Amino acid sequence: MFLVRWIRTLLSLPALWAGQAAAMLHSPSAITLLSAAWRISGSGEIARQAIWQVQRHHGAAAALARAAVWMESNARPEIAAAAGILAMEDRDVAQAAGWLEQGRRLGDDPAGMLETLEFLIALAGEDKNAAVETARRFEQRRDLPPIVSRMILSELLWYDMLVGRFE
Repeated sequence: MFLVRWIRTLLSLPALWAGQAAAMLHSPSAITLLSAAWRISGSGEIARQAIWQVQRHHGAAAALARAAVWMESNARPEIAAAAGILAMEDRDVAQAAGWLEQGRRLGDDPAGMLETLEFLIALAGEDKNAAVETARRFEQRRDLPPIVSRMILSELLWYDMLVGRFE
């Protein structure tokens, strides 16, 4: 299985590199190229890049529709995380929570986007203690990406300042 995945990744590199170059130039052809690279490799990270490009050129609704189609054909936690974050940008907490649940069922997202989504959902909730509780739970983890860790520590810093803990 490792060999098959490695060969698929190797075969997808030309489309991936061309898609990333097109994305840097803000070209809509990046969507097609990254989508092709995703179909070849099956990598959730490449799918996430393609979804961001769809959102950039066609809007969040089109990106969410694309993510739903891709989740039916080849479900990946990275796709669910990207779709959930797009739903949060539209302030649709219920839809984002659904995407988070789907992503959690599929496994772990190495980039930490599922944790980011969970934290954003907690921040958007009406219970402000939920964000602090989520931050305290994530504070103990050492496997989170730096961006997520920084968000968590920033939230805890502000909470401690607001309650008067200056030590």
